[in-house]
Amino acid sequence: MEDHHLAELAHLYATEGLSGEDLRAFETWRAGATANEKAEFAAMVDSIALVTLGRVPDVTPGEGVKAGIMNAVGEGSSGPAAAAGDFDYLRRDEGEWVPLPAPGTRVKALSDRAEDGVTVFLLEMDAQASLPGHRHHGVEMAFILEGDLHVEGRVLRAGDFMRAGEGSDHQKTYSEAGCRALLVTARENFPRKTVGVMERLQDVVRAARGLVGKGPEKP
Repeated sequence: MEDHHLAELAHLYATEGLSGEDLRAFETWRAGATANEKAEFAAMVDSIALVTLGRVPDVTPGEGVKAGIMNAVGEGSSGPAAAAGDFDYLRRDEGEWVPLPAPGTRVKALSDRAEDGVTVFLLEMDAQASLPGHRHHGVEMAFILEGDLHVEGRVLRAGDFMRAGEGSDHQKTYSEAGCRALLVTARENFPRKTVGVMERLQDVVRAARGLVGKGPEKP
């Protein structure tokens, strides 16, 4: 298969998925490809997915809803399924970390039920990672579990708490050594389309790696 055709297949795989003649062409190529060729194809898919992630805009999925600090928590996601007696549970190894557009940042939704009016989630930031400035369209509270978080000229560390009121503006938020925090925020702060796109692209990359025999994605 010519390089330009393989590149086209990689682009389709990362953005739309393969079907029909494209899928058959890929399967034929894969059957005779070397391990290095398969790894190169997986790298192409990864690169295309990362470029696509970088182009994901801050979206407004509903009236009056704008970008919140995490741009996160998937559409329709409510964390764990409701249990009998109206109790919800989520084990530490359950749920999924979803990468955000800002490099080195990710979130895991713990609860996002409309009737509660708030979203509860974990935020992780790698060392030197940052989040862009944003406005809060409802109250937001954060409790630092590990590391450091630089907010409005203050350095918050493990055990520190922050509350941002409705209408408040956050400047750039960043972490020097890395951070993990628990946040409770008004649901109005979150456009859910962005994380939905992130989740779909993440699934595409995983599937591509599985198809070419690269193995599972590292956490």
